[in-house]
Amino acid sequence: MKERTRKALEKRRLIDDKFREINGYSWDYVFVFKVYDEDEVLSSQQQKFNIKRILTQLGLGGFEIRMFYSVERNKVFCKVRVPIERLYVEADRIDMKLPCNPDGLKKLIT
Repeated sequence: MKERTRKALEKRRLIDDKFREINGYSWDYVFVFKVYDEDEVLSSQQQKFNIKRILTQLGLGGFEIRMFYSVERNKVFCKVRVPIERLYVEADRIDMKLPCNPDGLKKLIT
């Protein structure tokens, strides 16, 4: 592994992440976007569904987003996660039925 890559990965590992400490995981999904040169011609679909539009819509939906460049700076990595509170709101909105843990219920009522 290149020294520059190793240092970049080590720096990211040292970032304090309270979400990970509380929930036991860090990120739900990673999008990878290509960085285009200024003179490259983009299709109408690429122009319509650009990184700004996609990330704006995710942000409006309550998603948390962190972005960073690849070591070669030819790609943008976009890590996405949904806070537990946002999942509760969505589950309630769609009236989602969840299975109950009988042992957990017994502990709550005793």
